[in-house]
Amino acid sequence: MIAEAIGTTLAPLPFLSTAVLGAALVGLYGNEGQRRALLPEIAAGRHLMALALDETARHRPERIATQARRDADGYVLDGSKVFVVDGHVADTLVVAARMGAGAGDGISLFLVPRDHAGVQVERCVLADATNAARIVFHAARVPADALLGSVGSGAQMLERVLDIGRAVLSSELLGIADASFARTLAYLKAAARRRPCSGWPNRAGPYRNGRASMAAPD
Repeated sequence: MIAEAIGTTLAPLPFLSTAVLGAALVGLYGNEGQRRALLPEIAAGRHLMALALDETARHRPERIATQARRDADGYVLDGSKVFVVDGHVADTLVVAARMGAGAGDGISLFLVPRDHAGVQVERCVLADATNAARIVFHAARVPADALLGSVGSGAQMLERVLDIGRAVLSSELLGIADASFARTLAYLKAAARRRPCSGWPNRAGPYRNGRASMAAPD
């Protein structure tokens, strides 16, 4: 119902990126330390998250070119992401990267602070006024405990959590549809009470009849 209410007002909130995708990933797959550090802060509204996943104009989660390689006691990330919703304000990014150079190598997820060394964030505004960012990772070194879940399990984790996100977005779309219908019906009822324009009897008649039937009381 929260997502549906957001849809009725088109509120630009970090609900999907933080309370849905971010919280689900940490809650389902994070270790005890990650859950204790992030979930209470998310619940209190003090910590924002963003999923850095897509790398092309189309949403294709399986096409990940960003690389992650082991380095001493951590990992080094190199690559770029586009259309990272709320990425310019997120405190923590969930970054999808491959642990290898081949397309068949497994995807892993990493928790990376937005202001971390080697991370460049460029804000962009999408056509629907959604806030997003383009993010570049250049030799960004993260500790071993930045890994979310296990190495190579990112695809399965994303599949489950993205399905949750899609269900929430469906509720938001329902809210948009309900608000659009309510506003249209209110307009038609108001228009039905107004006199038709003079000089257009033949054209106004069919329109007026259809308008009146749509605006009829239940």
